[in-house]
Amino acid sequence: MPTEKSALSETLSGRITPATAVPSRVPSWGLEHYPGECEDFLISYKTNTALDALCIKDNQKVVLKRVDEKELKILRYLDALRSDARNHTIPLLDVIPYPGTEWTFVVMPYCRRFNSPPFHCRGEFVDAIKQYIDHFPGGKESARLTSTLRTFPMIPELSLEVPYNPFYVDVFQLGLAMSRIIDIYPALEEFRTVAASLTVDDPLAHVALAASAANLG
Repeated sequence: MPTEKSALSETLSGRITPATAVPSRVPSWGLEHYPGECEDFLISYKTNTALDALCIKDNQKVVLKRVDEKELKILRYLDALRSDARNHTIPLLDVIPYPGTEWTFVVMPYCRRFNSPPFHCRGEFVDAIKQYIDHFPGGKESARLTSTLRTFPMIPELSLEVPYNPFYVDVFQLGLAMSRIIDIYPALEEFRTVAASLTVDDPLAHVALAASAANLG
């Protein structure tokens, strides 16, 4: 009887090779970095949802992500809107069903973090935030869901019991991301009020994104 590991290998055979299975692979963190800060940190598909991999046909570095039916539906919907210039979501390169399970593996380009390499000057920060705001999706007032977030669990309206508008949460997350960058670069302190305007406790009081973009100068 095949093991779970061998079943996974058979599913990916001929298409994707997890980077951790490549004999010549050299982890990027070495002795100078904490592994958890590196994108190619060893990740087990059993306990996490993504790991870096190599596409066999062109040897390109990709990300192999395990998703359920709901997430796959969302990814396919966004990928179908690829011709829309406002769509900056990461594209789907391949979809690999995992037989006998509720999971599917999706293959996506390997991307850097939004602040890697670090911002070089004030203008790069302003330009990046304006791009995020300009291409921010407009949300429906009626949209509701219940969930939590690992990245920013402190967002007030997050709840597993009380439905909230996810688009308000997206605005809050943008403000928190801005604050984290400002914490690193003292010269950006003048933009602290812009970040704060997006992270007030009352989601209905969030300053309009257009106004935030104008305040960036």
